[in-house]
Amino acid sequence: MKNVWGDDEFVIALNNQLKHNSPVTRNEMFDYGRINLVDELIDIKKSDVILDIGCGNGSTLQKYHYAHYLVGVDISNLLCRNAKNNLKNGEIVLASMEHLPFRNNTFDKIIAVYSVLYSSQEKTFSEISRLLKDNGAFVLYDPNKLSMRTVIRKFIALKLRLSGDVNNPRYIHHSIATQKAMSYWDFKRMGKDVHLTIDTWCGVFSYHMIIPEKFYPFLFSKFHYKQWGFIAGIKFFSDFLLIKFIKEPSDKDPNKQ
Repeated sequence: MKNVWGDDEFVIALNNQLKHNSPVTRNEMFDYGRINLVDELIDIKKSDVILDIGCGNGSTLQKYHYAHYLVGVDISNLLCRNAKNNLKNGEIVLASMEHLPFRNNTFDKIIAVYSVLYSSQEKTFSEISRLLKDNGAFVLYDPNKLSMRTVIRKFIALKLRLSGDVNNPRYIHHSIATQKAMSYWDFKRMGKDVHLTIDTWCGVFSYHMIIPEKFYPFLFSKFHYKQWGFIAGIKFFSDFLLIKFIKEPSDKDPNKQ
């Protein structure tokens, strides 16, 4: 499968579409999941060497400027150039997630926010395990295959395909997102195969696709909407999965090189 994120024209066109179609008020949940919860789970220390896979414009990495060293990887030339301008304490590398140009056991922490989806996931997980130090942490944020959001995106992609608009960046994005999305159990199995054990996890529910904007304050204040992703049972069907894996020590890994 061609990695569309390596096509700068596609990246620009899709970002323009998403900005146009997304209400500003969704930013509260966007920041809560992709930023606040990721920060809590990854728990960056001053001594950590950090890798951000699919680093985009580098804004996530730059928040961890106090860490020992920062490395970002992206397959887009455009995004790598932007990230280099934003990152002061580290380096940005143009590379594929499936073939990361670093030595074994290099990183204390690895982050992948809405990026593993756009790769051969098994190969990417194998690379992440190879690069993590023993007992190192990997935090993933990706769409959930079992969510209502994924179902809605399938209908949107079908509508665009039936209309013949198959070159629409939104159609391409939704098609990939729905075909490649995985469940909690998929991630657990894939992690186990490469000696990554789930330490903790939660879900994040979106809302802007199905809930009128006027109900947002009510959902947050009365129904504690942000906490739904922590409720046992319900979180398996959240819109996004946020999972922290721990690399098993080398004496438990028979394939350790």
